[in-house]
Amino acid sequence: MNAQGLVRDRLRCFPMKRTLLSHISLAAQTVVVFCAYFFAAHYALLFNPFHDFAVFFWPAAGIGLAALFFLGYRLAPAIAAAAFLANYLNGAPVLVALAIAAGNSFEAVASAYLLKRTGFDPLFKRLKDGLLFTAVALLTGLSAAIIGTTALSLVGLISAVGFPLTLLVWWIGDSLGILVAASFLIRWLVRPIQLRERTLFDVIENIVFFFALSFAIVIIFLDPIPDLNSTQLLYLTFVPITWGALRIGPRAMTLAVGLITALAIVGTLFGGGPFFSKDLSDIFLLQAYLGTVTIISLLFVATVEERKDAMHRELRHVVELQEDVEDLSTADKAKNDFIAILSHELRNPLAPVVSSLELLRLNVAQMPQFKDTIDAMHDQVGRITRLLDDLLDIARISRKKFNLQVARTNLQDVLAHSVTMVEVEMRKRGHAFTSRLPETPIWIEGDSLRLEQVFVNLLNNAAKYTDVGGKISLTALARGDTAEIRVHDSGIGIAPQMLQAIFEPFRQAHPAGRESAGLGIGLSLAKRFIELHGGSIGVESEGPGKGSEFIVRLPVAKTPLLTEGSKSSNGHASSPAGEVRDPASPPSGSGLATGPRPRLTVLIVDDNLQAAEGIAKLLNHAGHVARTAHDGASALHTLASFRPEIIFLDIGLPDGSGYELAQKMRQYLSPQPIIVALTGYGQEEDKQRAHEEGFDAHLTKPVSIADLEKVMEKA
Repeated sequence: MNAQGLVRDRLRCFPMKRTLLSHISLAAQTVVVFCAYFFAAHYALLFNPFHDFAVFFWPAAGIGLAALFFLGYRLAPAIAAAAFLANYLNGAPVLVALAIAAGNSFEAVASAYLLKRTGFDPLFKRLKDGLLFTAVALLTGLSAAIIGTTALSLVGLISAVGFPLTLLVWWIGDSLGILVAASFLIRWLVRPIQLRERTLFDVIENIVFFFALSFAIVIIFLDPIPDLNSTQLLYLTFVPITWGALRIGPRAMTLAVGLITALAIVGTLFGGGPFFSKDLSDIFLLQAYLGTVTIISLLFVATVEERKDAMHRELRHVVELQEDVEDLSTADKAKNDFIAILSHELRNPLAPVVSSLELLRLNVAQMPQFKDTIDAMHDQVGRITRLLDDLLDIARISRKKFNLQVARTNLQDVLAHSVTMVEVEMRKRGHAFTSRLPETPIWIEGDSLRLEQVFVNLLNNAAKYTDVGGKISLTALARGDTAEIRVHDSGIGIAPQMLQAIFEPFRQAHPAGRESAGLGIGLSLAKRFIELHGGSIGVESEGPGKGSEFIVRLPVAKTPLLTEGSKSSNGHASSPAGEVRDPASPPSGSGLATGPRPRLTVLIVDDNLQAAEGIAKLLNHAGHVARTAHDGASALHTLASFRPEIIFLDIGLPDGSGYELAQKMRQYLSPQPIIVALTGYGQEEDKQRAHEEGFDAHLTKPVSIADLEKVMEKA
């Protein structure tokens, strides 16, 4: 244990000794404050009197304020005693000395009280602090002047004619003492000097500043150069004052103001400077000069420091915002990576489930009692697949890696197809559905699949949130250069505060416990898809229970813009990798197309054994010859005796990359087979890379019969 810790423990054991130490501390503080105040008052009365008891600069007032501000009001008696003794020794009668002492101690107490109660910052870093300090100095200086001058007047030491002049000098002298001495003491005592904060350049600049200031004051007030008109040079002092306020800070400026005050008073008292007069008749000019310099310095430096502090705060905010942006960017990337991984990991186990369900549906005639069960399972798996697609779409759009397949499109066809996809659900719920579409085609430049996804979502939501027997309507018309589509329902409505929030990702306007509430991403996707087309989407509702109406507006195409190709989300044409899946459609339940068809040989390479076997069974059921392999080595070994015309190739294999395996197969096989990437990674960059690596198509797990049909047709 160190010595300080031992002392603290000893004091805890002996409370009497601790009390004695506190008394000693108070006594020491009292002695120091008494001596400082007394000598400041004594020499002020001795060297710069206007009247025997009224001086034009009273530094003791600043000492008293600083003492009570830091050490507390308990030292007020020390100030009163020092003031009494200084005035008594200067020839004041006892009662007058007591009155002046009372005024001086009241001045110190009132000053400290007002500064503490008004939120004064002793660092002088705000303009408010400079103004507050100046106001307190003038107010409390006036109180001491009134008390002292009145006491002198009552005992006849000053006449009625001399009362106003004495009062004015006393008031300004006390106020100057507070402004100069108290600001210096408070600013230097409130925080220790930290030399590490200063660079070598700062130190050199401070030295040059004080040298220039001292040189100017000496030239003006000490008259070292005969016949020099010091009055004309007086204004030169404001040059270093401005320099100091801008560059050296409040601490050094209080020292600079003290230096100016000391040299100006000494020079004037010894007959130098522009304010010297044998009868001291120009004393007010000296006081005015010192007051002006002091107040301007305080306010100027406080303004500069406040501006610097504001700039530092703004800089910190900018840094914090940059850090927040980086954190958000990192979090967003992590979210998108998580969504991609989640989608992949969920698609892999879904793949054999979908294949098995497709096979069951193809053979449902042999077990009709399970038809409803199989259909329900198929619908729910399809719903999970669509949710995964929506999650990936959200990630793609947020990363600005989403491409629209833009072409000239008939809006009526898009809407008609959308209605076809949801009318079964509406019939199940007994909804009264009406559709009013114009007879004249409305042509737009857009991605028909994504637009269908938007309108299917809106119609599905209308069916989902409208009770059995409710009404749903779809209307479309052209208003000038804009196509307007409205989806109205008589459902449960939307609260006013949710009308905009429902378009945010993962936000829902209705309780999550409601049937088929979903993840809350459908409307967010719809909004982003429409905005990528240059349109807008909004919603109107009179409140809960009063239905809702979604309004979509799209620009009408005037001339053919693109007939094929694609348009990215930033408006640039691109050629993304081929994707067989229709993202707006659920897995088809139609089965492989029947009729005359060539018998094809197919190889499925996938480390997911059940997924590979499921696809093989579907293809074999359709009359094709399908084999499976579960890694790159076994796939190459199979090719020695089996020549597939189509290869479904998983990208992530246990013994290497599917991209490398595809290149080896291209070199080994002739004629070249159709190679289809089969993977759980379905983001745009995955499709693009598959295209660049030479794959003929890209399938995202789980694959449906509809996906396989398109590949077989291409073969």
